[in-house]
Amino acid sequence: MLRTLTVSLSLLLCSGRAVSSQVARDRLNAIPTPHRTKASIVGIDTVNSPVSSMLTVEVHPGMELLAIMAYLGGRYPAPLDSKYKSDVWAHFKSFRNHPALDSVKAGPLYPDFTELGLLLRGSPVLAVTLPDTSHWFETFRRSRMSAILRGAVQFAKDTRYAAFRRAHAAEYSQWTSILKAELTKNDVLGRVERFYRAPNGAGVGAEVRLYLEPLNNWGAHQIDPVRLEGAPADGIVRFQFGPDGEAALPDSPLSFSMDNRQVATVWHEAGHAFVRPLMNEQKARIATLSRLFDSTNVNLKRQEVKTWEYAFEENLVRSVVAVMIGAARGQKAMDAEVMSQVGGGFGLVPVMAELLQREYLTNRDAYPSLEQFGARLLEVLATK
Repeated sequence: MLRTLTVSLSLLLCSGRAVSSQVARDRLNAIPTPHRTKASIVGIDTVNSPVSSMLTVEVHPGMELLAIMAYLGGRYPAPLDSKYKSDVWAHFKSFRNHPALDSVKAGPLYPDFTELGLLLRGSPVLAVTLPDTSHWFETFRRSRMSAILRGAVQFAKDTRYAAFRRAHAAEYSQWTSILKAELTKNDVLGRVERFYRAPNGAGVGAEVRLYLEPLNNWGAHQIDPVRLEGAPADGIVRFQFGPDGEAALPDSPLSFSMDNRQVATVWHEAGHAFVRPLMNEQKARIATLSRLFDSTNVNLKRQEVKTWEYAFEENLVRSVVAVMIGAARGQKAMDAEVMSQVGGGFGLVPVMAELLQREYLTNRDAYPSLEQFGARLLEVLATK
């Protein structure tokens, strides 16, 4: 999970022998990718990505509805000023005391709770599918979760939410088509998959579902259906994603385009899905290194990183992103990313990133996937 934060830039830079950014870039670009043209972002080549046909980009009605309810109930980080936000307020402001919002206001909510909108299914009329298990039961009681979701169904009916959706259908279509085209043109998802597995292109084509959240001004979040509703793992990469840009004007249009920051966010969130096999296979060995977890770190606490397993996963995903940035934009860009992550509390990033760059990225014949590099990674961490 990636949340917006301000970080200190103090760091001891990576130690040891680093592979040049040009070598790393050559390793990534050696993958057969036809019809190359120069990209306008992140210094990478554009290709006809094999994952494009497996990519879905949408504004999910259930997730959008929960974000609107949280915003009206004062339980959502302030969205960017925009025409969309103004439209939300104009359509829903008279319902800000609707009974369905009582359960939303009943206590604190993490902004990524909107992933529960995936449990609101059907169109144009939404219906609740309440799971038997969910990690959200640990955050608030099952009864509150049920009340929020059942209340959302009634809220949608009473507020004519379907009419709001119809009025913005063209806007949704523009956002999703532009973003999907940029992701495909710049092979953003294909590159992250090839970093974690299939360096020679074999097996590339993971299904990706990207949910745009127009009110989201807090960050991005990878969605795990196993944790969300106890569903079997299906290999699909899912994550929420907010608009780009800074605070604008009440009539400003929103944009979901791919600048360097947004590309890194996509790499980060997609990475959480790809790192799970390593996490599962090496679970016991990872647990033995819990001494490396600084549970007193203020920045980690602020980001709700409360366990060693979660901290390890975040350090690893962020290290991969740093190495990919280095391959795309050079060593200075990688070093700056490493500095930022250490300042944010992820102190293992220098070690992990240096090792990934020096040994993993340059030896893909020996390590076809990151999962197969897991034992070596943990061997090095055990010496720290």
